[in-house]
Amino acid sequence: MANRSYLYSCGIHPNQQRKRPQLKGISEWNSDIPLVYKVLVSAQTRVCKSSIWKGDLQIAISGDYLEGRKRLFEFLERIKNEETEKLIKDAESALGIWDFNREFFVLEAGEIFDLIDDDLEEQNKSLFEQIQDLSYDIDKAVDTFHALAGEEESGFSKQYLYAANTLGLGNWRDVLYYDFPTTSLISDFDDWNKASDAERLAEVEFLMQYQLKEQFDFLGFKRFRCNRNSNVIARFFHRETRMNFHLIPGGFFYPGATEEQLAIWGITNDELASESYIDMPIKLEVMPFLMAEYLLTEYAWKKFSDVKLFWNFGDDYPVNGVELVDIHNWCEKSGLMVPTELQWEYACRAGSKDFFYWGNEPSNRYAWVDNNCEFDLEASQERNGILPPPSIFKKVWRVIKRDILKKQGEYHTFTAVDQKLPNAFGLLGMLGNLLEYVSEDRAPYSWRCDGSNYDYSRQCGNDVLRGGSNVYKWYQNRTTYRVPCAPGCSDTGNSVRTSMPLKPI
Repeated sequence: MANRSYLYSCGIHPNQQRKRPQLKGISEWNSDIPLVYKVLVSAQTRVCKSSIWKGDLQIAISGDYLEGRKRLFEFLERIKNEETEKLIKDAESALGIWDFNREFFVLEAGEIFDLIDDDLEEQNKSLFEQIQDLSYDIDKAVDTFHALAGEEESGFSKQYLYAANTLGLGNWRDVLYYDFPTTSLISDFDDWNKASDAERLAEVEFLMQYQLKEQFDFLGFKRFRCNRNSNVIARFFHRETRMNFHLIPGGFFYPGATEEQLAIWGITNDELASESYIDMPIKLEVMPFLMAEYLLTEYAWKKFSDVKLFWNFGDDYPVNGVELVDIHNWCEKSGLMVPTELQWEYACRAGSKDFFYWGNEPSNRYAWVDNNCEFDLEASQERNGILPPPSIFKKVWRVIKRDILKKQGEYHTFTAVDQKLPNAFGLLGMLGNLLEYVSEDRAPYSWRCDGSNYDYSRQCGNDVLRGGSNVYKWYQNRTTYRVPCAPGCSDTGNSVRTSMPLKPI
């Protein structure tokens, strides 16, 4: 034991956290519990379990972050002068205003309690009761501070020394003797799946409160299964676009295909070089993000863009034949993003290491490709409310149908409800269907990664599309297939699935 008291912050209350604590260090103090610490946990104060001591000992104290910070600076205003101005500025810098790890202050004083033979939990209870009303302690500290005016010791003002060494303003640091990871459930794919419903809900409620509530509604959790993978996914509704988004927990994966996988299908050397790390397989980390359940719809496009679409199938149909530059402009207005190539492949695989996200063999149950794309366009248009049933408007129907088929030729397109089975993240049509833009170019992976840092600068000159197409063969609809597209190109079949990055709690 180091005989110290510790001050942390966290985004989820310690009593609601999983087994691995998520605390961010702020300060530590030798052999005492300074008044500054007590003030910071004095708002909405609660006794909570310790993250340092083993077992479920209730020997820590939490308080509301923003209100505690406010109370501290009200106190410090009473001792502010030339001697303490720098100390107070240091406190402002250390405590910040707010971030996603700062919902609660947590005071861990178990080591101080352990210096005395009394029961640890009883001592914590006494501290909790003291913190309920600190007015006497604060007034006494202010009087002591002002009584030291003009006095010096070892070349320092006694007021400065009192504020720094007694009140607790002199030791801000983010790495403490007991340090904890600040990653959250959404940052760890495995932890997210192992968590309880209550833990996942607590994380989502926090995300909603501080990141998503202005744009999204929470729809609930749903379990998706595909092949050997099974995931519980949080689903959200984006109000402006009327599109569903799925929370994709962060994690590590190996992008690209192996030589063995590509050799089975007779993939050429050129494609192998573009699609595989070959002699340098690298495990990369993807941070958590939201991914659209399906492609960007015509309805959503018209909400934020005046650029006319070449194809117009109806509000629920995906945009088709769009340029990446126009998509980026749409994203700037909507607050959404084009996914990175790593995000796209990570979301497509959904934990799978196979050639397709459902396994290594083609399956008509999962994707629209060239050999199964016998699609009832009439039924789809009727089902999605685009055209009237022929039994009601026979004459009108014949004219509309003729014009649409003439415009489309033999080309097919699909809404979300026309899609086949989803992957293990609940995402629809990620293989086959339409080609999907990502935000980087088609430079070989080896150009972009050295194991710790990936460079997404434009070295190749071609945009890259992922996911294959309903006019492609099965081997071209694999999870790792990368299609080049010249910048400014708006070929038929080019679409996009939008995303939104999340800040770990």
